[in-house]
Amino acid sequence: GRVVRICSIARDITARKDAEQQIRRMAHFDPLTGLPNRILLIDRLEQALAVSQRNHSRTGIMFLDLDHFKDINDRHSHAAGDRVLTAIAEELRTGAGSGAVIARWGGEEFMLMFPGCDRAQAVARCEQLRHAIAARRPFFADGGPEGVTLSFGVAERDAGHDRPERLLSEADQRLYQAKNA
Repeated sequence: GRVVRICSIARDITARKDAEQQIRRMAHFDPLTGLPNRILLIDRLEQALAVSQRNHSRTGIMFLDLDHFKDINDRHSHAAGDRVLTAIAEELRTGAGSGAVIARWGGEEFMLMFPGCDRAQAVARCEQLRHAIAARRPFFADGGPEGVTLSFGVAERDAGHDRPERLLSEADQRLYQAKNA
């Protein structure tokens, strides 16, 4: 009934944990910009909408699209387009304000979520971002003279928009109305 020996085995699992973290990062973040991707954004949007519904507060979301982005890729190369996208992502990070969730939706589309903001407040923040980005010239170092312009569509969570799909669809429709205008 007495302990004679204790034997233990230790194994360094640092590499496995690092690999797991890298896989999670690849699944939830855009590799070019480092921003959350659509999978992570939808998860955060679901959480924000639940909080918003519980607190009877607003959540504004915005689809943002770079106008004529294909022209940049065609005239200057995809590498130049990538530099524009990373510069836009950085401008969004610094200019969106605290509490905003910024994601790369895909291609030249970004998504911003403003918990606690109504549609008017989200539009005001979007206009600030649009002016900051329009003032930044040039976006790439290979001599491209053009600035970058944006179109955006904003929607907000209210009693009729408690599901992410409906809110995203409304913001997307408003984006394309803005692009057509």
